[in-house]
Amino acid sequence: MLDASNGICITSSTAGRGREARLKGEGRVCFVLVDLELTLLHHVRWPKSDETDKDSSKEAKGCAFRRKGSKSRSQAAKRERLGEIIAGLQRTYPDAHCELNYRNPLELMVATILSAQCTDKQVNIVTKDLFKKYRKAADFAAVPLEELQNDIRRIGLFRNKAKSIQNACRTLTEHHKGKVPQTMPELVALTGVGRKTANVILGNAFDINEGVVVDTHVARLCDRLKITSAKTPEKIEK
Repeated sequence: MLDASNGICITSSTAGRGREARLKGEGRVCFVLVDLELTLLHHVRWPKSDETDKDSSKEAKGCAFRRKGSKSRSQAAKRERLGEIIAGLQRTYPDAHCELNYRNPLELMVATILSAQCTDKQVNIVTKDLFKKYRKAADFAAVPLEELQNDIRRIGLFRNKAKSIQNACRTLTEHHKGKVPQTMPELVALTGVGRKTANVILGNAFDINEGVVVDTHVARLCDRLKITSAKTPEKIEK
């Protein structure tokens, strides 16, 4: 089980000391935790394939004869191994942090919406002037859409992102007194804010560990490191 209380957030932006690699199917350069993967491949205990197959088979069939003691030992082994992985992350990336520049929850929300399919570096270039012009949610809500689109034109999908930002900020002004909410249900109700974005906001702006931030790279690493075989962000978090 991934323990969000450890404060570990693996994203492409936290891998500042990793090697750069261009991923197939993505027309951009992302940071990949190559060095960490190689380290863990050598130092972390991996379950044997036959044991994994047996466990998977039992779980798939809903085996009612699994002994409680054996299950407890298996869970303990998983927790121990996950602890080793987390320790490796902390040693390799002791200064891991959100690469987006922001001064308050609203700016983080806007920056995170802009960061979809875009590098954090490019977002920071755009938000440097954007956050000087727009100080509060009401500013984003009141500006003509075409003007906001022009202000973020350097960002990919800028038209849709401008709509999302404006609609989210209108909801903030109408229902939250212009403030970014601090709960998962309220955040994901905002236009352009999914579970990943909500976890970024909660963890970085409010220091609330609702869940682990799961993007494409985290999902890939979780599978590669055999942390979980789940495919959806919600299940990977658990």
